Amino acid sequence: MPAKKYEHPEDVRARIMEGVSFYRKYFGKLPRGIWLPEGAVAREVLDVVGDCRLEWMASGEEVLEGSVNIELTRNDQGRLLNPEFLYRPYIVSGEKRKVTMIFPDNMLSDRINLVYPLMSGGEAVGDFTERIYSIQQKWRQKSPPLVTIIIDNDESIYFLSQLFNQLEEDPLIKTVTVQEYLEEYPAKASIKKLWPGSMVNANFDSWIGEEEENIAWELLAEARSDLEKYKNSGRAKIEKLDEAFATISKASDSKWFWWYGQDRNSGKDEIFDQEYRSLLIKIYQTIGMEPPGRLFQPIVAQKEFIPEREIVDLVTPQVDGIIDEGEWDNAGYYRAENCELFDKIYYGYDRSNLYLRVDTKDLLTERKGTEFFIGFYIGTPGAGKYNLSTRYVEPSAGRTLGFGLSNEAAIWFDQFTLDSEAGRGRAVLSSATGKDTWQPVTDLYSMAVGAYSLEIAIPLKYLNVSGGEALRIIAVAVEESVELESMPPFGPISVILPELFYERAGISKIIDPVGDDYGPGTYTYPADAMFKPGSFDIREFSVGEGPEYVILKVKLGIIENPWNSPSGLSLQIVDVYIDLNNRIGAGSMQLLPGRNAYTRAEDAWEYAISVDGWQQTMYKIDSAGKPVKLTDLEVRVNSTTGEVTIYVPRKLIRGDPRNWGYLPIVLAYDGEAPPRNWKVREVKQTNDEFSFGGAYLSLNNNAKGSPNIIDLVLPRGENQKNLLGVYRKGKAVEIPAIRAK
Repeated sequence: MPAKKYEHPEDVRARIMEGVSFYRKYFGKLPRGIWLPEGAVAREVLDVVGDCRLEWMASGEEVLEGSVNIELTRNDQGRLLNPEFLYRPYIVSGEKRKVTMIFPDNMLSDRINLVYPLMSGGEAVGDFTERIYSIQQKWRQKSPPLVTIIIDNDESIYFLSQLFNQLEEDPLIKTVTVQEYLEEYPAKASIKKLWPGSMVNANFDSWIGEEEENIAWELLAEARSDLEKYKNSGRAKIEKLDEAFATISKASDSKWFWWYGQDRNSGKDEIFDQEYRSLLIKIYQTIGMEPPGRLFQPIVAQKEFIPEREIVDLVTPQVDGIIDEGEWDNAGYYRAENCELFDKIYYGYDRSNLYLRVDTKDLLTERKGTEFFIGFYIGTPGAGKYNLSTRYVEPSAGRTLGFGLSNEAAIWFDQFTLDSEAGRGRAVLSSATGKDTWQPVTDLYSMAVGAYSLEIAIPLKYLNVSGGEALRIIAVAVEESVELESMPPFGPISVILPELFYERAGISKIIDPVGDDYGPGTYTYPADAMFKPGSFDIREFSVGEGPEYVILKVKLGIIENPWNSPSGLSLQIVDVYIDLNNRIGAGSMQLLPGRNAYTRAEDAWEYAISVDGWQQTMYKIDSAGKPVKLTDLEVRVNSTTGEVTIYVPRKLIRGDPRNWGYLPIVLAYDGEAPPRNWKVREVKQTNDEFSFGGAYLSLNNNAKGSPNIIDLVLPRGENQKNLLGVYRKGKAVEIPAIRAK
């Protein structure tokens, strides 16, 4: 969560009243209801909505489920099996006011927004009306069903006029506004405790929780605090205050925080970031204050380069400027196609040093004695102090590297000598002061320059790193105090040193059989060529611990990223379930939705981790036995080694990892899966282009149906085929955990 909270409930009332005034100006009457951003609601907002003379508001299906403690279930066609809960209005009470709430049909809304634009107008209209008929056929209540649709995609507009005409002419369907329905059929059902959240996952994660989002909130809170100080200073001017508060109103718009973080990608995140920070800078300029330096540093980190090769293993090259065959083979490297000077950058480590190497297209030895400079800039989490810019660039110039710089390894070419084969000169490791200057820490004696290569070793003890932390690194070339180019050119290297800082937690590396990625022995891969054999085959599982993290590592046969996900996984979902106590009745036996399996009673889990290409989430079981999101996790995917490494902060789980039980499984990812499946691709009876086949029964969201697990790691003596195959006998699949003791 943000270190500094933004707490200004008075803004909610002001923003809603602005909307009411806007509506009245253009429509000549007051609005009767409100749709807050993404249907975000909480009990605290009910009185504000009522005070603004608004009679109804709307939110998503999952908010309804949490509020009335039910689960909306659908069949394979997406039609509700319990429609009496969704298609009715509810009364919700705040401290003083009562507001009616309605909940749109997610499936129908999504079909209008996403599916129907791909169909002909006639097909779309026919499908829609047929689905409305099916609701009517199942309806058993006295009041007619209120089927609410929310549309936010203009691509669907082309067929809406045809749909409206069809609906108006249909004798069995009546189109109404929400207010028209409520006037004839007032809400009778009530919600006693409104679930706080939005229609996106029934929470507020779209706007808060990720690092970028939290930084944006902190900067907004700081600007608001400084604005309040100016307001109360006795020297504030009314016109300046009005302008500054109008600007901060724009900066607190939900759209900015929607696009921050890894959960959304506009394709123009850097532009949104620049516009957001420009608004905050404008606030300071309006009230005559110096903007904080942080506002000149991008919140959106520059994208990490996809390497030609990831780190394979430890590497200890001889730092002499001479590149011997094989000495950098275990290192990762990037190649730059469009740089004029730099060609490649290599990176690796052993237990003592971080090793960096740049190869150039020009002779480096010819720059001896010139005002040429190469600096390696490193960002270490938890360093405490960071500079915004490199040594030769002022932060106000707007040229930053997109991450906080904690250390600099600097090489000055006017201070190096040339021996018979390699040049050795002055290299200095410095730390950031936080004021865009550099404090020398130590000379780096292990540095050498050859004809086309520069090698350097940086002792890890000076970088203050611990296991699981990501170092971000960029090399910068400077000539006569003018920056020439950086390498990589558009984003940092990201290096994690997991092997150096933790010991195995009693579970030594477990080897899983090769080629058992067939579930209960009958599953077959999808037909599309992207689903390569081995992509869902777990080869190894290990658990480690360090001072800050518990580190889980799942190694797969093949990892490729055909859909270019942010994390590096496209096809797979990797789950790890953790049981803390080996006690019957403590925790949940049922795995996350869509898995169609349980643990054994004594292995019920308290925490679950689910990792895919777009979300890396840790869940805990609440008092009602339901999974609740706890946090997003740091996850690293190494396509070279096939490893998925998950870093779980020790502060989140108490106890000794040696005493825990672990259940690692792999499933197939499906971004268009029914909501009940939580992005899990269902296994079908017969495989097709994108679906696994080999299930004996069709899925019905029942744990006694076929499990969607492709592979898993089991204790010695357990048989995967037998365990997963019991569903064929109508039994629930129950899986034992791996234990260290």
